[in-house]
Order: sequence, then C-alpha cells, then structure tokens
Amino acid sequence: MRKSTRLIRRNPLLMWATLALKEAEGQIQMVKRCQSHRQNKKKKKIKKNSRKLQETVTTLLKSVDRDKAKKEKL
Repeated sequence: MRKSTRLIRRNPLLMWATLALKEAEGQIQMVKRCQSHRQNKKKKKIKKNSRKLQETVTTLLKSVDRDKAKKEKL
C-alpha cells in the first residue's frame, strides 16, 4: 500500500486520475441519491393523489346514497 501511495504522489498524472476517479464516484452517489429522492417524491405524490381520489369517491357515494334516500321518502 505504501509503494502505491508513494507512486501516486510522485506521478502527477496518476494523482490527477485518482482524484478524478474519487470525484466521479462522489457524483455518481449524488445522482443515485437524487434519483431515489425523486422516486420517493413521485410515490408520495401518487399516494396523496390516490387518497384525494378515494375521499372524493366516498363523498360522491354518500351524496348518491342521500339522493336515493330522499327519492324513496318522496
């Protein structure tokens, strides 16, 4: 391990390459994090929309039931 670090420090091209590699790995992790964040955001939005739709459907069903009850009374 010592020889490789000494070799990297002495050779500027190798040093630059290792730094670029580390930076690229960091950017890849950041992109993965952003993608998962986006996916989670989409999932939350879908859940929220489905919940809203469910609420509207239940309210519509209740109003239809009320209308049926009113018609039966008349």
